Amino acid sequence: MAEAVVSYQDINLLGAADVYQFSLNFDETEASPSKQNSIQVSAQRRLTFNEVGTGIFSTQFFGDEDGTPYLMDIVVEKAEEANVYRLLDVYEVGYPLLFSVDDNGNVIAFGDQETGYVHPTYGMIFVSFVDAKKTGNTYVFTLQFIVPGVGSFGSFEESIQLPE
Repeated sequence: MAEAVVSYQDINLLGAADVYQFSLNFDETEASPSKQNSIQVSAQRRLTFNEVGTGIFSTQFFGDEDGTPYLMDIVVEKAEEANVYRLLDVYEVGYPLLFSVDDNGNVIAFGDQETGYVHPTYGMIFVSFVDAKKTGNTYVFTLQFIVPGVGSFGSFEESIQLPE
């Protein structure tokens, strides 16, 4: 049996929700019985999240036709290992939003993420980060709502007021 150790210089350089793909290759003399001498690996940052309270999430995308945002209470979690927040069940149950902040509270990572909402014609809608502003304990994200390979529904302001 072989063992591989994969290391990194700084955990904070890894995205909060990014999946990293790489290939491990080894000498043909160490190949498996089926003569495979490489393996494709998907790795993701492992984080331990703890609930920090309930926040107020505001969404323009799912707001009223007159532009009034829809407000909802959501559970907010923070990772023990890094400044990573996870907002639970934002648009659909089982689909959190994750973002990372630096020590000053500035957003440094917000990868494209599934919303869980499946448009009846176009399929799964993703959010793609455009910008973020922080005032006090509130983050206002400008997010583009997209269906990969199809197009965009446009950019909307979505915000989270974190628990005090």
